[in-house]
Amino acid sequence: MWLIVDGVLGGRLVEPAGELAVLALKKHTVPGKRVLTDDGDGLGEVKYVEFDPAGGAIRTLLTSGGEVAAWQLIALGSYALMVRTA
Repeated sequence: MWLIVDGVLGGRLVEPAGELAVLALKKHTVPGKRVLTDDGDGLGEVKYVEFDPAGGAIRTLLTSGGEVAAWQLIALGSYALMVRTA
């Protein structure tokens, strides 16, 4: 796997090493992420993310357990997306 490093090395391709190599292999997509509430309950997986076409902000997440409003989002990690209990 190669990464494009803009600005740091003039936009050249570099092979990630060390901690960067570990991070480069992680899944960085939202669809398919597990969804957990701040109470520890599972809401399934993210199926679809709806964005505001004008500004690009997230409007809604459609999960296998239902819809989650943007105001409920707390954090996104490598393991799961954390949301506030509605």
